[in-house]
Formats: sequence, C-alpha cells, structure tokens
Amino acid sequence: MATINETPVETHSYVPVEDTLAKKSIVSGWYPCHVTKVEVDRRTVKSHEATIYNLTCTVADEARNTKFESVNIQGNKETFTGEGYIGKKFRSIGVFNFHSPTNGDTYQANPSGNVGYMKMCKAFSIELPKQVVTIDGNATEVFTLPELTKADLLGKPVMTFLAKSKPWTGRDGKERRSFEVKAFRLWEAGVKKAVEEEIPEIPF
Repeated sequence: MATINETPVETHSYVPVEDTLAKKSIVSGWYPCHVTKVEVDRRTVKSHEATIYNLTCTVADEARNTKFESVNIQGNKETFTGEGYIGKKFRSIGVFNFHSPTNGDTYQANPSGNVGYMKMCKAFSIELPKQVVTIDGNATEVFTLPELTKADLLGKPVMTFLAKSKPWTGRDGKERRSFEVKAFRLWEAGVKKAVEEEIPEIPF
C-alpha cells in the first residue's frame, strides 16, 4: 500500500491511470492462440463411433499486434489492439472424428461428418494424403484422416475464431452465453510453445 508521502503534495487521493482505461470486452473474431489443454474422448454417438476433441486455447502474446473492432456505449465503432486479451482461455466446441467400421464392427460410418475434423487437422499443418477407395461400388477420392493424440496438439499455435455459445443456464437460474472457439485456421507465423498439460485435482 502506498504511504501518504508517496502521493502528490496537493492531494491525499489518487487513482492509477491504468485503472481508468476501459477494459475491452471479448468480441467475435480471429485470435492467435496456443493449445494449452486437450481433452480426448471416444464414445458412441447415435449409431456412430467417434473420437471427440475439446481444446482449451490461450490467447497468445501476439494478440497485442492484432486489431479488433467493437461498438462503444455511444454506438460508435472503435478499433483497438488485443493486449488486454493475452492469457485468456477459451474452450472449443467438440470436434468429431467419426470412425469407419471394419470387420465385426456394428456401428455405421459417417464420413461426411468429418469435415470439421479435416479442417482442424489442416489448421495444425497435419498432412492428409489423398487416396481412392470404393464406396457403394464407386471409386471415390478421399482424404485419409489420422487419429490425433494430445501430443500432436498441445502447445501448437493456431488461429481460433471466437463467438458466443448457445444459451445455457447457470446455478442462479439465469440464462447466459459465453465465448467459445468455433473454428480453427492455420497461424502461419505461429511458433510452438512449451506447455505442461494441466493435471486435474484429485478431490479428497
């Protein structure tokens, strides 16, 4: 705490200039991030089998050089940089990798449901070789999709698109909408960051 001698002689009351600067609310747009947590879960989805990826993305230092736009309380558009966003964390919507059944599997294929997963792989510079397979008797060109692991994603740079989630109800019964990662794209200048995976606390 500041002592009285550290305040201006003319007054014993003051406020730090930094505290008077308006805090910028999160706006929808593209943010440079690093993946700091990866949750992977394989389960049955209706009549399909899928691996589901949920990524936690932390806004990178490079956001200070990224421009954003918003509308202020007076209704005027303003442009600003994103240094106030650095370090904020956002969770992605689930990205589904639907598996193709092999001999003995009873679940159904859902290759058209893998478009989002394919786009995520491309955003992380994962190679997707093309090959021709026979589907319903027809020769069809496809992208072959890998089964990504946590190690393939943790610490990787990526551009993330933030937008508001679907409405959800909090414990107080009020409806809310939070920002979440809706899409990924390649961050060409991004550099991988050393990240230690978060270990969940064990309840006692």
